[in-house]
Amino acid sequence: MSEIISSQPPGIASLLETLAGRPGHRRRLVSGERLFHAGEAVTSVFVILSGQVRMRRVSQAGAEVTVDRADTTRWLAEASLFAERYHCDAIADTETWLLCCPKAAVIEGMQRQPALATEVSAPQTPSSAAD
Repeated sequence: MSEIISSQPPGIASLLETLAGRPGHRRRLVSGERLFHAGEAVTSVFVILSGQVRMRRVSQAGAEVTVDRADTTRWLAEASLFAERYHCDAIADTETWLLCCPKAAVIEGMQRQPALATEVSAPQTPSSAAD
């Protein structure tokens, strides 16, 4: 297991765990493995600890369209926190380790701790995500 997986999670991951009121769990994806599929109910939120995940949709014509690629210390599909269902597929491009936190616990934490909720809602840039 790499050092980043066993160490304290950085930035946004630590904030999500604080809001959830408990540690998230780590999940490993192999390259090509699907994390979620468009239309599935959103039950968790994710931060990439290592690796890369591609988010894609299928157009009306049937073509696959990549809508985002997320890598280390990025919150994955953050808009899903406020959605009932995922709007895209998420597939690991490489071996990927994720921090997974329950969506309901994070939302409850945001209601209890509005200052942290504001911090989590701030746009993530490469420098702020690694802080």
